[in-house]
Amino acid sequence: MIDTVRLRLRAFEVEEGAALTVEPTPYEVRSGELVSEEAVLWTAGSSTVSGKKAYCNGERWNFTLLPPTSSGDLLAAEASAFVSFSLPKVLRGTNTLPVDRDGAAEALRLVEGGLAAAGVRTDLRQAFLSRVDLFRNVSAAEPFRCYAPLFEVLDARRKQRRDYGSTFLWHNTLREVCVYDKRAELESAGFGTEGLPKNFLRFEYRCLKPRTVLQVLDCGGNTVGDLVKGFGGARTSYRRAMAEELFRATPAEVEAFSGSQLEQDMRVFKARYGRVWLARFLEAFGARELSKTADVETLRELVERLSGDRNKAWRFARKLRQYALDFESVGERPTVTLRSLYEELRGKVLAA
Repeated sequence: MIDTVRLRLRAFEVEEGAALTVEPTPYEVRSGELVSEEAVLWTAGSSTVSGKKAYCNGERWNFTLLPPTSSGDLLAAEASAFVSFSLPKVLRGTNTLPVDRDGAAEALRLVEGGLAAAGVRTDLRQAFLSRVDLFRNVSAAEPFRCYAPLFEVLDARRKQRRDYGSTFLWHNTLREVCVYDKRAELESAGFGTEGLPKNFLRFEYRCLKPRTVLQVLDCGGNTVGDLVKGFGGARTSYRRAMAEELFRATPAEVEAFSGSQLEQDMRVFKARYGRVWLARFLEAFGARELSKTADVETLRELVERLSGDRNKAWRFARKLRQYALDFESVGERPTVTLRSLYEELRGKVLAA
């Protein structure tokens, strides 16, 4: 349920000779003058290290040390240290499946040990939560792109929407909702997908700022210790957040969104058939709905039996096939309704 976290270390010590890479303060080449004031990053023993920032990238975590700022935050009066990582990835090498409370605690222990080996000593349980990504995997009934028409009409609160083909993202500076084809992502990264569902989708809710983490997460505080202690609350927090953001519409409201697809179809018929476009559209639409009840050959036999006219039945079947081609040529269309797609995903994402 919890994937990526970004932590602001509450207390830390950088040892002399720590395995950190330092970016020096920028300077103007001609004059040699520093662009900004030289900032002290850390002091170890008798040595002081200054620069723009320092960092260390472990195999499954990233550490960054930034100089003090002039904000009113008491912590900002000293250098700020951040570490970011994916709990499942630290523990298993990929972030495909969630970890439980014990798995999260073990992942934290491994990261803390990695930092210590690099020369940074800290207690991660005292660290503040700066960012937390929550997620749920869904075994969907349809391939990812079949849900694209649905995602195109869903509107997360006060967020911009972007379509990246295998990913839909709703975002602002505080929160993101991301839905993507997890199986496709794993395959493109060279990871195995054996044993995973055919249509394996990922729904993520990302709290990008500390105050957002505190507002969303139901874990009793804003430290890593609080998160581990109240680990079970993350599931409830995720369901509530996704219900408020992406799945707040009723199925009936989503059904009304289908009008956008009808408008697209009508525009195609109008451009193709001119002044008779509406009659042609009504015939084609009716024929398509009729074809859902039985195949064309069955319908042809039924007309021939009732009319006693073989030629009439043959012309009827020919029209049905032509109308079917009319709709097929409009473009890729979902095989199920927006409402049914919405009800499926809503039920799976918000399941207890």
